Amino acid sequence: MDQFTKLRKHIRMIKANNFPIHNHPIQNLDKQSKDMYIKMLCFILRYTENLEEEQTMLIDRLIVGVKGDDTLQDYMQQSYYITVDVYETFVNEVLIDGLKYVFVADMLVLIHIGAHPEDVIQFAAEIIEGLGILENELSYILDVVQAILNQNIGQYFEISAVSPPKLPPNLLRYLLKSDNQVHSQITDSIISFAFTSLQALNLADYLPTINGAVIFESKQTVRFIGCTIDLSHFRMEFFDVEQIKFVGCHLKNGKHFTQFKNCNEIVVRDCIFEDYSDRIFTLGAGVGKVELYRSKFLNCEIDDSGPRELIWDLTSAGIPLRVEECTFENCGGINTSFVPNSPVISNCKTSVVNSSFVSCRQYHATNSKNTFHPFSVIFNNLFVNRNNKVINSVYLGIKEE
Repeated sequence: MDQFTKLRKHIRMIKANNFPIHNHPIQNLDKQSKDMYIKMLCFILRYTENLEEEQTMLIDRLIVGVKGDDTLQDYMQQSYYITVDVYETFVNEVLIDGLKYVFVADMLVLIHIGAHPEDVIQFAAEIIEGLGILENELSYILDVVQAILNQNIGQYFEISAVSPPKLPPNLLRYLLKSDNQVHSQITDSIISFAFTSLQALNLADYLPTINGAVIFESKQTVRFIGCTIDLSHFRMEFFDVEQIKFVGCHLKNGKHFTQFKNCNEIVVRDCIFEDYSDRIFTLGAGVGKVELYRSKFLNCEIDDSGPRELIWDLTSAGIPLRVEECTFENCGGINTSFVPNSPVISNCKTSVVNSSFVSCRQYHATNSKNTFHPFSVIFNNLFVNRNNKVINSVYLGIKEE
């Protein structure tokens, strides 16, 4: 290796150490799975006769960010020993829980920043087909890749708001250069907030606050993407909004409930609701449906003078609520009224699938938290109960299907 090549390699590693890829989904995998993932990306790169500097730089940044044990040169060498059996193991044991979408996205980014000759494109197409990626999923991934390659933050978050259901949240966000800014859109019909920082979004900086409430009224769409929202000092109220979306958000310190009235569709996907001491949602007249996907509700325990459900359909009309792949942990609370069997989620006509409930119950203030009332339930209007886990909690509502 000549001096020039050594120097270029040294400079590339300095860059990789200064700008590692953090929060990549493989960083918490075991060493064998992590190594296999990197080797498979290297295997694909070997189809390119002349690697671009940007391609090798990206792999180096990935290796540093996920704390890979070997160098790029080592991984490239190891990729020569990938066999059909190794590939099948990789697909069946590593590319699980949505990781196949991440791999396809990483692969497409690597290909598109290089010369991407026809045989590489064909090979990638065969991999994508073999992984069973649907046409709408691939179209979405390609849109995200394009936004990442252009470093167009606004476009990236715009696309993220309409991701297909099975895809993991914040796809390729680890390649987005954070500018610690709010990307907002406020028009006559749309209000949209997207954030690239963990700092809490202060809605009062953008919208008027009336009696402690930020009000969203008469809009076609209101959406929050990747936002951290601290609800300790204000509440949110939505009136006459056609569609409301929370995607990849963290809502915390909920001392004030969020209210909806005459809102057709409320969608929550890949969010965390944490440390609430008041209701999460109050659903009023004119609410069409509520959908909760892959979200976590943690330590949402109310301490109040009466029964206060976390999600309450105050109309008692049976607003449709779908809960899928969600986790509720330490949810419920204390009430001082003589209603020991107040439900955790009340009156909604609920479908619950592939979700878990750990230490969830309402209980009377004079009783121990571990006291179970025979009529206590989490949902009092449960229609579908499929493949759910209930641990140290009251009854879900009906028997398993």
